[in-house]
Amino acid sequence: LEKRLPVASGVGGGSSDAAATIKALIALWGVQVDEKELATAALSLGADLPMCLAERPLIARGIGDEIAPLGSFPGVHAVLVNPGAQISTPEIFKALEKRDNDPLPEWAAANDALGLAAALTGLRNDLQRPAIEQCPAINDVLEALRTNGAELARMSGSGATCFGIFDNPGPAFAAADVIGKREPGWFVEPCLIRGTD
Repeated sequence: LEKRLPVASGVGGGSSDAAATIKALIALWGVQVDEKELATAALSLGADLPMCLAERPLIARGIGDEIAPLGSFPGVHAVLVNPGAQISTPEIFKALEKRDNDPLPEWAAANDALGLAAALTGLRNDLQRPAIEQCPAINDVLEALRTNGAELARMSGSGATCFGIFDNPGPAFAAADVIGKREPGWFVEPCLIRGTD
């Protein structure tokens, strides 16, 4: 496996590597495994591993272990940015002021990047506040994405990586170029987030 994502960055790089390895071993050994049983067993390796095993757009609740498929989710162009910071997920969860937050609203289906940005505007990441307290540069990353044309900028997982959603590839690549040149020590990568289609 070749990993090009920053370590401890909130994008599930390690968990996706583990999921790929598990799936490869299942295929190699010719084992028949029930998806739900596999997801439950995988929780011992990481709360977001069931999400990575699913390989489709999902909505996650709890610590990432409560997942449900999204009916409609568009493929969108995005830019991932990490300020060169590694954040400990267990430390961020310890720093949460409360865990009984109001439930998230129901997912609103989206057909394009603008619809996705609008749908995500009503959602939140409860880990963002403690992550910013540990790594204030997250605010700088979010601001860089917003000022360079992102329709929406948010922190991913427990941080410190943030993502910006763009309406098409041109602005995404342009934003990545500007941010990367201005902050050469940051991880900056344009990407395509796969949709349900």
